[in-house]
Amino acid sequence: MELVGERWASERPHGLALLLHGGGQTRHSWSGTAATLAGEGWTTLVLVDVVPRVEPAGVERIYRFMTQHLDGFASLEEVADAIQANNPSRPRSARLAGLTKNVRQRADGRWYWHWDPALLQSRPAEPARAVDTERLLAAASQVHVPTLVIRGGCSDVVSVDGVDELLERLSNGSYVDVGSAGHMVAGDENDAFTRAIVEYLATLITRV
Repeated sequence: MELVGERWASERPHGLALLLHGGGQTRHSWSGTAATLAGEGWTTLVLVDVVPRVEPAGVERIYRFMTQHLDGFASLEEVADAIQANNPSRPRSARLAGLTKNVRQRADGRWYWHWDPALLQSRPAEPARAVDTERLLAAASQVHVPTLVIRGGCSDVVSVDGVDELLERLSNGSYVDVGSAGHMVAGDENDAFTRAIVEYLATLITRV
């Protein structure tokens, strides 16, 4: 197995795993999980703490976090402090060098989030997404591949009701709750997240 660009190549030609990260993340969010899935060589659909009807309060919290530090940070220590303040239940990062996957140091010496602040310019139109909920649910009814919905047990973005609503529309859906994780499931509890996917893939093998 080798890393090719942003894809993991596997010697087992069972299929392709496409991992799509959130707006404030990078491909590194999936690094551990991608290596494991590449070894398994499976194709499946996994939704991580996202459903058609999300919780407004949780979305608002994320928005506030992403807009609090557009002027950058003086040090990686400040970056670690900000991340922990956003999710107090998540241990503060002990390896500050790892944070360089999410921030970039500019000529002024300060550290900035890797993503473009222009991403937030669409914010005024954000409420309009609510009218698409029924359309998304209708689309879910047309998804027939095995689908796993993973929710962070402490998530304020996705509720159990939101998961249930989606599962009612999926013809082949399953659900796993990672009880100690928040919205950033892969980052909060990567081992539990990866284990949930691998165990789910194992159930698909038994169905064949």
